[in-house]
Amino acid sequence: MPRQRVLDELIRFLVRKEKDKIKEMNNLGKNILRYTVIAIGIAIVLFSFYLAGQTVPFKITSLLREGHPVRIEYEEYERNYDDEKFVWLILEKSDPFTENEMSKYGRMVRTFYSGMGGIESVEGIENAEYISFENNYFRLKPFMKDKRLSSEGRAALKDEFWKKSLINKDGTSLLFGITLTPDVKEKKEKEVLKRIVESKGEWEENFPNLKAHFIGTKVGKYYFLKEMIENQKKVTPLLFLFLGFLIWFLFRSFKIVFWFFFIMFSSYSSVLLMIIFLEKGLNPYSGFALFFVLIVATSDLVHFFSVFLKSNNKTLKERIDFTISKVYWPCLLTTVTTSIGFLSLLFNEMAPVFYFGIYCAFGSIICFVLTFYLLPFIILLFNIDFVLEKEIPKFNLVKTIKYVQKSPIVVLATTGLLVVVLVFFTTQLKIDDDFYNKFQDEHELSQSIKAFTKNFNFIGSVDVMVSRKEGDILDDSASGLLSKLENELKNISGVNHIRSFQQIMDYIKRKVVDGSQGELGDSEIQEKTQSIFHLLNDYKVFNLTYVENLNEVKFTLFMETTSSNELEGLLKKINLLDQKEIYSGLKIRTMGFSSIRTFLMNNVIDNFLKSFAFSMVLIFIVFLVIFRKLSWAILAMIPNILPLIFISGSMGILGLKVESNLVLLICISLGIAVDDTIHFLWAMKRSLSQEQNLKSSVLKAFEETSDALLGTTLVFVLSFPTFFLADLKLFRQMGIFIMMALLIALLADFIILPALFSLLRGDSRGARSG
Repeated sequence: MPRQRVLDELIRFLVRKEKDKIKEMNNLGKNILRYTVIAIGIAIVLFSFYLAGQTVPFKITSLLREGHPVRIEYEEYERNYDDEKFVWLILEKSDPFTENEMSKYGRMVRTFYSGMGGIESVEGIENAEYISFENNYFRLKPFMKDKRLSSEGRAALKDEFWKKSLINKDGTSLLFGITLTPDVKEKKEKEVLKRIVESKGEWEENFPNLKAHFIGTKVGKYYFLKEMIENQKKVTPLLFLFLGFLIWFLFRSFKIVFWFFFIMFSSYSSVLLMIIFLEKGLNPYSGFALFFVLIVATSDLVHFFSVFLKSNNKTLKERIDFTISKVYWPCLLTTVTTSIGFLSLLFNEMAPVFYFGIYCAFGSIICFVLTFYLLPFIILLFNIDFVLEKEIPKFNLVKTIKYVQKSPIVVLATTGLLVVVLVFFTTQLKIDDDFYNKFQDEHELSQSIKAFTKNFNFIGSVDVMVSRKEGDILDDSASGLLSKLENELKNISGVNHIRSFQQIMDYIKRKVVDGSQGELGDSEIQEKTQSIFHLLNDYKVFNLTYVENLNEVKFTLFMETTSSNELEGLLKKINLLDQKEIYSGLKIRTMGFSSIRTFLMNNVIDNFLKSFAFSMVLIFIVFLVIFRKLSWAILAMIPNILPLIFISGSMGILGLKVESNLVLLICISLGIAVDDTIHFLWAMKRSLSQEQNLKSSVLKAFEETSDALLGTTLVFVLSFPTFFLADLKLFRQMGIFIMMALLIALLADFIILPALFSLLRGDSRGARSG
């Protein structure tokens, strides 16, 4: 017996040792897995910051998708005329420049920028030359000689050809053209433009009496890129700080804040990877999408933790299962509806908006997957027992709901009156856009646009391309037609001045006539003019106005405003000229950035209607699936239409114009606002299935969901003020309107929806049976 007892003890000891070994192995495996998850989390954070620095220049052509006919046409135009290689500089002072100052600053500008890499040439009044024809000889003469304007040069500046160039009318602004070398592209382009734009500060610091302004297609692209990078540096950390504080305020747990950030960073990085894959880098719109993903990621997490912390189950596994049983399906449905709102942007012709929809929809889906699949796994892996350090804030608004149920007529009548007012102002909205006015008024680019518009009417141009259907565009027979066409274009209302091939030819001809002093006949004048033209053409003087292989010349019309409505009216008048019998032998077409602007503006309403219809129909179908009752689905749509009416009505009241961003506003607001409705109605449906009456079901649903719904709305609304730090108007406008729209949506769910259901007649079998 003693031997048997010893043997039994030995066996038990060995079994315990084996169990301990297995337990140690399991713990080791779990620890390895835990450290792996933490390492992945750190890698995600570092990778996010690395990817956020990968940027691509914002191109005008990127407003349209690759392969779009308007984009293809514009890219061909760019290849032929290469307008993007120019950067324009204005030096401005309060009083007129003296001749000595013209020479001094001209030399300084030329020396300063010519010494930079990537600069081909610098031209201004100090080194510009005008045409002179004397004693039957053609010469180019400088405007300035020995630091003074020559008498001939002074007279030449008064010629129609030189007006609104080199120096403005009152002599307070000097204009310089900086030509970039052909190899200035991508990374080198950013470096060169950075040096050029930052030189503004050097000019103004060294010469306090001067203001420097830069403009040009590449300058605009640079500012958009710079703004996007600044937003990532400035807004993203602040957004995280705000979100962290708000999550702590709602749950009073730093553990929850940590895992919130883990899921948000994972979602953020996933979307970043997609952006890099599709567009090779960030741009202003994709950067905006990233901010949205950070905010949207909080919605499912708030609902998850709100239920998880209220659960009274014994084990972590039971608490997770209980949480998922309560919020999985409503969160899945809200992910679907949010994605629908974003995917409706795929109908938009603007490529950045199209991709914005893809990124936000993908981000919404990733957030859901990470919240309901990765987060439970992490909680079990780390055996996290979330203990509240303080009581979760409660939002007791039951009295409000009871009042609404008692007085639904008053609530709905007040709402109806407000809707009528907002609809009236919605009808006052006008479609217009200003592609040159995307930054705040105090922004450097906005200030440059004002300076160029005031001094040289340099902003808001339309390029008119003219070719001949048969024969050479340079034939004598075409010359008279081109001169007549230029006069007609000049007389169109809204046109301030013109730069054209024909203008240069007329200028040369005038100089030949003046220089010949009546000694040459018409044929000789024409011959001399053509001779000078061919000489100058060999030196590529006409590159911006004439393409020989296309047999085409260009007229650039500078508008008095940058309004899209004015632009559209101008284009219609130009198209009418093309239909005139006298120009039947010519092909007249508009080109340049104006073609992209006009196309986008003409499609604003069409894009909006397609996106809106797509969102409304699919979201309505989701409500039908939930309730399986038509009347309930219709009632559920009403609170989600109110924020849209509020946005459009507010824009009308404030006198804002309808532009391409309206589509973005509407789809974002609808996609997010419907989330609260689904959570509220899902809880109400569950109460009805437990044989409660309609009135008590509304109260029960409100008690169940109010904390989470108010919490998510609080997070959304208080996150958007960080967008006010951005200089892009798009960010600020979105921030203001979406904040207000989400508040209206929540009020509609908590006030309008209960009032509507209080008036509902008939049974609720449709909802119960679901």
